[in-house]
Amino acid sequence: MSYDYARLVEKIIEVTAADGTTTQRMLEVLEECARQKPHPDWALFSEIDFEADSVRIERWLSTAFGSQRAHSVVRGLWFGLVNLGDDRSATVDVYVGGSPRFDGDGIAWASEVFPVDERNYLGSEVLHEIYKQAYREAKGSLGNHAEYPLALAYGAIVAIQALRDEGELPFALTSVVGAAAGFDSGDFLFLGTLEQRDFHKAIRIG
Repeated sequence: MSYDYARLVEKIIEVTAADGTTTQRMLEVLEECARQKPHPDWALFSEIDFEADSVRIERWLSTAFGSQRAHSVVRGLWFGLVNLGDDRSATVDVYVGGSPRFDGDGIAWASEVFPVDERNYLGSEVLHEIYKQAYREAKGSLGNHAEYPLALAYGAIVAIQALRDEGELPFALTSVVGAAAGFDSGDFLFLGTLEQRDFHKAIRIG
């Protein structure tokens, strides 16, 4: 059974735009996934501690951009979901990168991010658990049917949380005008715009 991806993405946008805890919103995505694609493994995902990255998120942008060189003017922020590791240690994580451009009508600017290192990665416990349960060694595991919607939703939620909850954003982000989140190799969401380092949600599919 395939997803109704239009409805699934609509739900992801809805929960990303909503207030409430990360847990509440992720459980809503899980409910939609389970409704469309019934499977016993969805119960495993509901046991994940979706608040486990809270401290990391609070420090994420400051860690990534606190020492950014003054001449690296950042206009767009890209929160990229990527698979890391090899067959034995594969996982999924999210990094934040700054681009010298931003375009609300396209995503080519995201391929121009300044070089990133380990400071740009969230090191997400939650995404690691999502990946582990999605590809657990069991016949008929959910695989990408779980990784895709849950990682996309979580990546967008934590990106917005970092933009809104960190307090005053690092000085290096003074020039940022917009942000987006998604898979480096696939779908993404525009998250909103920034004005004088104040973030304004305006979520839509890219």
